Amino acid sequence: MRATPTARDHYNRHPYEVGLAQAHTYANAPGPTGSFLRSASGQIAIDVGCGPGNLLAALAQRARISVGVDISDVSVRLARSVAEASADRVRVVQGNALGLPFRSACADIVVATGCLHHTGDAWAAFREVTRLLRPGGRGIVTVYRRSSYYHALYRTAARLPRWADGRPGFDRVVNRGLLMPAFWLYFWVGRLVTHRRVRPPSYGEARNYFADQLLNPVVTFHTEADVRGWAETAGVVVEQLSTSHAGALLNATIARPVGSGSTAG
Repeated sequence: MRATPTARDHYNRHPYEVGLAQAHTYANAPGPTGSFLRSASGQIAIDVGCGPGNLLAALAQRARISVGVDISDVSVRLARSVAEASADRVRVVQGNALGLPFRSACADIVVATGCLHHTGDAWAAFREVTRLLRPGGRGIVTVYRRSSYYHALYRTAARLPRWADGRPGFDRVVNRGLLMPAFWLYFWVGRLVTHRRVRPPSYGEARNYFADQLLNPVVTFHTEADVRGWAETAGVVVEQLSTSHAGALLNATIARPVGSGSTAG
């Protein structure tokens, strides 16, 4: 019987290295994350679940120090290679979003745009993320939306590629032979629409995105009511709640009111 893989196992095999690491790609992108990045400012910015460091350079343009944290050894190593270009302003550490290695109220900007729904306990991770915000600090949190096509896709059709993954013969036929060519085209079209990127993705980039979307073993889905309830309990304000990626993502721009303290428990 095979051991159940964890999110750390998954991203050690398939880091979210998808060819979109450039600062301008994210800072100028339409949608909630790009809008937040253009408006954010402060001394300390923390990217929770930073992956291979895709957002770190953009955050470094908005803060004096940009810190990335990720649970995956491979992702941390890749992010540190990104950080070398801005060594005086970017740091990367390894850590778990369910117990972040930072003191409370230490950051002016907190970003968690692809992490909470892979922890197995999104509410606990949200509480940790918001714990880091200083009074007056702002953040953006993204989770997978329950009422979406992606929820239905992950729960039904994506069972086949997850079953084939790790079984070399089936993976070669089902995932690499049948599904990957179609997904490569889907990924390229999505990149054109979202990031205005004309260059087609490489096979490796598309494979990493395919794995992130369809093979991830730890995925949860959430509602607007979930996020608003988490925010109220954590003592932060939801400034804006929106959807993106055809409704698959639920994005919450949050702020900790001036005069309030962080909620650690």
